[in-house]
Amino acid sequence: MIPSRPAPDPIPEETYQLAERLLNVFGALGKLVQYRLPEGMSERLNLTQIRILHQLTYHPGLSQKEMAASLEVTPAAISQAVRSLLEAGLVERHPDPDDTRIWRLALSERGREVMTCMQDVRRKAVARLLSGLTLEEQRTVVEALERALRHHHVQQEDLS
Repeated sequence: MIPSRPAPDPIPEETYQLAERLLNVFGALGKLVQYRLPEGMSERLNLTQIRILHQLTYHPGLSQKEMAASLEVTPAAISQAVRSLLEAGLVERHPDPDDTRIWRLALSERGREVMTCMQDVRRKAVARLLSGLTLEEQRTVVEALERALRHHHVQQEDLS
């Protein structure tokens, strides 16, 4: 029996070369937009703690179990990180109204202030980066990346 030939790759070689360049850009962008603590803040937050604060900014009311699943870390790691955030006054816990065994997490007033400050720093860093382009080029870059993400999400849905 003769083995069948592999199907040709539908993605052009130049796309792989551009992908490599884009990965380098993403690496530099990642450093540019890292969450940085506001000056004068004495606490040191680790990556898990920052990710928890970020999640609670957009998804307040998660339980620790839901947070662990969302961030794909162990419940023990979440428990330890949340304990530190509680002690720092950045997070609050409230009992679930339907199940008193569950505690819901939310940013405290101080946590919201810290996240607002960190998000402003990130937004300003990206705005400075974009300011090197014309407004038309800025729109083109952002719209092209949004289109690529939508295409990716459609492909992922097709696979499931």
